[in-house]
Amino acid sequence: MSKFLTLFILSLTTIILIACNNQNVVSESVLENFVTGYKKEIYNVDLQNEMEDSVIVANVKPFVGDELFNRNKKNGIYVLPKYFASENEVNIRLEKTKIDSFKQNDSNIEVKYTLTLKIGNEEFEKQGIMTITGDDKEHFIINNDHETPIMVNGQKLM
Repeated sequence: MSKFLTLFILSLTTIILIACNNQNVVSESVLENFVTGYKKEIYNVDLQNEMEDSVIVANVKPFVGDELFNRNKKNGIYVLPKYFASENEVNIRLEKTKIDSFKQNDSNIEVKYTLTLKIGNEEFEKQGIMTITGDDKEHFIINNDHETPIMVNGQKLM
């Protein structure tokens, strides 16, 4: 009986420790959904139903920290795809988000990703890296986001 009780307590303790340790581990699919939601607000541009700049900016605000939001708003980063689409008379749509890798530290997650964008009738891949903080698996804030520019028909898309 004593061995059984000891084995039971040891097993229960192990299960509890594993559950507590995995509680703060973020899955790739959760990150992919978050990044996709954010990037769709920026990259989905339909020329027939064009959104106002202020709507695009308001839609990205919940995803980003204040410092990044203010810097990107000032530099027009959130509306660049809209102007690119208008100037080139093409629609832009985020087709796919792929998480290439992610590294979770105590307070943040570094995410490397690849976006597949459909610009007009062609698909382009765009790589980026972002730093995310979050208090749980459901609420993240982007503190840094950098994408490699791509060339589309001889023009740079930031």
